[in-house]
Amino acid sequence: MENFTKMQLYVVQPNETIKSISNKFKIDEGELIRLNPILKYSHIHSGQPLNIPIIENRDIPPKITACVDNQCLLTYMYHVFAIKESILAKMFTPEYVPAIMDSLRKSVDSIIECIDKHIPLANSYNIRAIVVELEDELLTFVDLVTTNDKSGIIKFNDHINDLMDNVEELGKDVVESSNVNLLEIFKKWQLFILKMIAKKYEEAETIFIDIVDKYITFAKEVLLQ
Repeated sequence: MENFTKMQLYVVQPNETIKSISNKFKIDEGELIRLNPILKYSHIHSGQPLNIPIIENRDIPPKITACVDNQCLLTYMYHVFAIKESILAKMFTPEYVPAIMDSLRKSVDSIIECIDKHIPLANSYNIRAIVVELEDELLTFVDLVTTNDKSGIIKFNDHINDLMDNVEELGKDVVESSNVNLLEIFKKWQLFILKMIAKKYEEAETIFIDIVDKYITFAKEVLLQ
């Protein structure tokens, strides 16, 4: 394993593979997978953001420059894909959940840092805690639906509404800087889970694409204003 001190996000291009990306950046395939745990069980696909190590004294392919013009925006992209992979892992490969959640936590920290640079947050620690809890609750929702716990789902939705109220109160300046409804995004994640459990995979993917669009819109409105 080589030593590196910096990371950049790279967006997978059409027809690229783990091998071709490893060759492009002159890193070991195993190292690439270690830095991106979702690759252990999920097929790589165009548009997917990946962590790429910057190794000293090595030339970085020019193509990466165009992909990292806005590192914060790419962090958002990485984050939404990590949420999706945490849900899929919960449903199909639970042994990978801890590694993915660890990666998810790190991206939350990066997002909070990015937002704070553009819109100073007085309660960044509390906002981070709520965001982490909301993402944990998505995995709880998987269990509730799988076990058909109807009363649990009702309590769950009430709890989510309370958490969203707290987000809007603590991060008022951030929320008001975007036209995207955060509760609506969460509801779409719930719908994504329902479609996946019902094995309506194409419908689930359509919902996910919509979720990605809303995350990108939110990020642009908040970070590029």
